[in-house]
Amino acid sequence: VGDTAVGICMETDCRYKLHDLQNDSVSRFGSYQDYGLSPHAGKILLQGNIITNPRTRRFAFFSFYGIVWQFGNMETHKLETPVMVAMPEYKSESADKLTFDVNTHIGFLSVTGSDDYVFALYSGKRIKDALADKGSVTVANTIIQYDWNGNIIQAYSISDNTTQIAYDDDNDRLILLSEDIDGYYIWYAEV
Repeated sequence: VGDTAVGICMETDCRYKLHDLQNDSVSRFGSYQDYGLSPHAGKILLQGNIITNPRTRRFAFFSFYGIVWQFGNMETHKLETPVMVAMPEYKSESADKLTFDVNTHIGFLSVTGSDDYVFALYSGKRIKDALADKGSVTVANTIIQYDWNGNIIQAYSISDNTTQIAYDDDNDRLILLSEDIDGYYIWYAEV
């Protein structure tokens, strides 16, 4: 967002990291305890996408494993309570090794946004089902629209097996990358 990079903090026990590139300053905030996880487990299990809104200075995280999302404010470091519909299921093999359970849901594959809304490409498949049909691991057929406060506005069901989404500001529509037996193709959806 402008001169600020937002990401997941890997070097400390904090959840998020903001790096002010202009001043070369870093701030860390948030806790994996909000998710009921140790920092070690959280860094492995809560992988996903972060999107930012330069106008409102808000950001949102959407998990790839599990069905989890969280919105926050980059200025105040205030975080909304994470929404945890289904946490990633896992087995602890040892202190350093975690293994995803096959019943874990695949959550959000791609995230994009406008000044007013966030659009998240949602899978909802379980790992075991996606692995049974390997071509379906990285495709989804649902887009969920949120406002920047984290409220769900609408869910869109799409027939095309979609892998990525992007918002087209100039035309107020989504650009979708989908695939079929002939390969990948781009199409547009009005929102």
